[in-house]
Amino acid sequence: MVIGIDASQANKKERTGTEWYAFYILREWILTNAFSEHEVWLYIQMPLCDDLPALPKNWHVHILKWPPKIFWSQVRLSWEFLFSRIDLLFVPAHTIPLIHPRKTVTIVHDIGFETNPELYSKKSVVQINSWIIQILISFFVRIFTLGKYGANELDYQRFGLRFAIAHTTLIFTVSQFTKNEIRKKFDKHPSLVVAYNGILHKEFYHPFSKKLTALVKEKYSLQKPYILSVGRIEKKKNSLELAKIFKQLTEQEVDSNLELVYVGGEGFESDQVHNYVSAHKLEHRVRFLGWVPQKDLAPLLSGASLFAFFSAYEGFGVPLLQALAVGAPVVASNLEVFREIADNCATYCDPHETKETSVICQKILENAQRETVSKCAELTHRFTWEITANIIKKNLESILAKN
Repeated sequence: MVIGIDASQANKKERTGTEWYAFYILREWILTNAFSEHEVWLYIQMPLCDDLPALPKNWHVHILKWPPKIFWSQVRLSWEFLFSRIDLLFVPAHTIPLIHPRKTVTIVHDIGFETNPELYSKKSVVQINSWIIQILISFFVRIFTLGKYGANELDYQRFGLRFAIAHTTLIFTVSQFTKNEIRKKFDKHPSLVVAYNGILHKEFYHPFSKKLTALVKEKYSLQKPYILSVGRIEKKKNSLELAKIFKQLTEQEVDSNLELVYVGGEGFESDQVHNYVSAHKLEHRVRFLGWVPQKDLAPLLSGASLFAFFSAYEGFGVPLLQALAVGAPVVASNLEVFREIADNCATYCDPHETKETSVICQKILENAQRETVSKCAELTHRFTWEITANIIKKNLESILAKN
């Protein structure tokens, strides 16, 4: 039988959460030749990245060129399946092609755009300079969806999820929390199976030596103690609230050398964070590093005096586990999903309670015991990509075996 995999997410050079999930699942399957009794077709937009292992003989690459930068999954893959027949399609993100095999399986990482739409941008997904083309594409999207959706980021996510809910055989979720959210939101849905995110201990996420940590900190000119934030600078991550909490800490004179470091790209309402930092003259104490490679992220987490993860909504929370794995003290939003994956290994708070949270952060900065914190790294051992890849593999094979 033929298994098709949308590998476009995994085949990106600069990956974040969803892309890393797709990459590591694919990597595990390639290394173990997980589907040795089947043919596997990888659908991608460009040649495979160098960091993916060599493919087994029964794996084949299909490069589907597509000049537009949008709608590759929905339109270009659909065009492929007009003429090509496969037995099962696996898409490691919830956006499946409009035309797809009867047996199609996907992953939903979260449904925040359904439950908390105010946290998401309504910016157009059409990143083209020509306003005429933007208007035309928006018009056709409205026509195609009978006026229900526009060509903006929020509607793109909502349409993709609802189409997947209606047309897939099975959906994997990355937490029990997300599985429950789908059940509550949608009366009718396909089978739901939890397949957690993983942590690669051996390669990246383990307590680092002071020497290696110092080298990476020097690379980014981080010579002072710092609070670290990992993830897009955006409203969903409460990035602005973190800046406000940091300002409170500077006023409490916890440490005159303390810095705040943001790691991640610019997201929805990131300009508010920059404006706040400028308005309160914190430029000399707040750093924006942008995206950093995986090999540098773990030592940066290891060297942090405190890791702050103040998201308003998450389907899982990979950076939280990454921080625990390297033994960093963690303060996080009091979210149900964080308690599901981190148990009592993080200190929980309400980031909107600026003064109260700053006091909590101050106590952690003054009293953090690395030896105690490092014991929580053991908790992360149950989140491995080997386990996750195997759960997905077994379910795909079960679906293939059915008529």
